[in-house]
Amino acid sequence: MNGAMYREILSKNLLPSARTLKMKCGWVSQHDNDPKHTARATKEWLRKKHFKVLEWPSQSPDLNPIENLWRELKIRVAQRQPQNITALEEICMEEWAKLPATLFRDIGSDGLTFVLHTYQQKKKKEEEEKKKNEEEEKKMEKEEVEEKKKEEEEEEKKKKKKKKKKKKAHLDFKGFV
Repeated sequence: MNGAMYREILSKNLLPSARTLKMKCGWVSQHDNDPKHTARATKEWLRKKHFKVLEWPSQSPDLNPIENLWRELKIRVAQRQPQNITALEEICMEEWAKLPATLFRDIGSDGLTFVLHTYQQKKKKEEEEKKKNEEEEKKMEKEEVEEKKKEEEEEEKKKKKKKKKKKKAHLDFKGFV
C-alpha cells in the first residue's frame, strides 16, 4: 500500500463513517509513522480535510491500544486455520464476537463503534458489488440467449428463403419444360 491508496481508503471509509456516526469536529485521528501516513501528500490531504492527527513517536506501534485487539484476534484466527477467504471472514467475525470485553475497555466505545461501523460498511459494499455482478452476469446471459435466438431465427429465415427460391426455381423449370 502506498500513500495514494491510504488517502483513498481514508476518503472512502473514514470520512463517510465519521459522518454516519455524527462525530463532531473534535475527534483526533491516530496513525503510526508508516511512510504512507507521513508522506508529504498525505499530510497535505489531512490538513486540507481539517483532520486533527495525534502526534506519534516513531517505532511505537504498541502504544496504539487497538493493537492488543488485533493481536488477540490474529492469534485466535490463526489457531482455526481458515482455508479460504470466505472461511477467514466467517472466523474473523466469530472470533471478534468472542473477544472479552476487557480488551475493548482500552480503546473506548467510540473506537469500537468506528471499527465495527467501518467493517459493516465494507461488508455492505461487498454485498452490493456481488449483487451488481450477479445482475450483470444474468443480463449478459440473457443477452447471449437472445442473440443466439436471433441468430437461429436468421438462419431459419435464410433456410426458408433458400427453400422458397429452390421451389420457385423448380416450378420455373417445370413450366419451362
